[in-house]
Amino acid sequence: MLQALREGRALTAKEKQIYSAGLVGVLGTLHDGLDAAVLAAFGWDDLSGAIKDELLQRLVTLNQRRAAEEAAGKVRWLRPAFQNSLSKTELSAQVQQALEVDLAVNPATPAAAAQHLGYRHLG
Repeated sequence: MLQALREGRALTAKEKQIYSAGLVGVLGTLHDGLDAAVLAAFGWDDLSGAIKDELLQRLVTLNQRRAAEEAAGKVRWLRPAFQNSLSKTELSAQVQQALEVDLAVNPATPAAAAQHLGYRHLG
């Protein structure tokens, strides 16, 4: 439905009902914000149009491929000497500690974080 609206096609009555009940507009806003954040994280926020859409599609495809690899037991470590040497318990404890430090530094609630990212209303 979002694609139809972006292309300028009017929604049918059934599509309008789904759009409203499924909060498709809110999801679209969240996805757009996530896309912008990913591009900015890679330093690619200067891209636009078809190039941006193609790049995002390639990232989604790569993510799906990596998820399938991990489900099959293949893990591509970012820092093999460090990550692969930790037990799951040690790694879990480090992740929890990192999250606690992050929350202590940036104690934003989900609503405040959403507002920071430019979302107007999530309720």
